[in-house]
Amino acid sequence: MIVSSYVSYSQVSLEKATEFMKKRCQDIDMEYIDGKTFNWDESSKLYVFLSKKANYYCVSVISEYDLEIMKSDCGGIEKKVKYYEMFK
Repeated sequence: MIVSSYVSYSQVSLEKATEFMKKRCQDIDMEYIDGKTFNWDESSKLYVFLSKKANYYCVSVISEYDLEIMKSDCGGIEKKVKYYEMFK
């Protein structure tokens, strides 16, 4: 029996993405800090997450269309600042 883990069009909720990201952080020994929805345009959402390890922060993005990390931007405290500025 083959079980597909692919999530099709617009099936990824913030809750599913958060669960995925918390597990990912645990697996790579990082601390999950926060996650929010970013409305990319009228019909698309991105889920943006902040995680850290010591003074190293990562802003990661997951699409509502696919349960995987599309991009991560990691670095110093400026990444934490960038994350919170996105949601002003």
